[in-house]
Amino acid sequence: MDLTNILYEDRDEDRNLQTNNVLRIRDLLISKGFDPRLVVDANTSHNVDDEKEFEKLEEINVFKKAPAGRKADWTVLMLAERNNCRFITNDLYRNYRDEFSKDWIEENRITLIFAEGQWLLEYPK
Repeated sequence: MDLTNILYEDRDEDRNLQTNNVLRIRDLLISKGFDPRLVVDANTSHNVDDEKEFEKLEEINVFKKAPAGRKADWTVLMLAERNNCRFITNDLYRNYRDEFSKDWIEENRITLIFAEGQWLLEYPK
């Protein structure tokens, strides 16, 4: 899962990403039968409401940071391709369609959005 992009769906009044959403999202995915691997951009901790709590979640392996210089987008796509599995994001990944193929992205992408106070999953048709 591309956690950084998802977290931007629900920000606090100061436009910070909300750390409490990390566990909410992970727990939702587990309840739907997923075994999620959450990936964030390396700089995400600088954009959250509670940097210490966010770092604590990383320490206990709730999520992993993408390698320095790589966006979580690419890391998520590589992991999904190598493990022959689907991925969750709210990004269309237009910049990666040459490398990963538009059809593969569309067939394997599951969307997670925040609407009216709820996290909603949308599966490809």
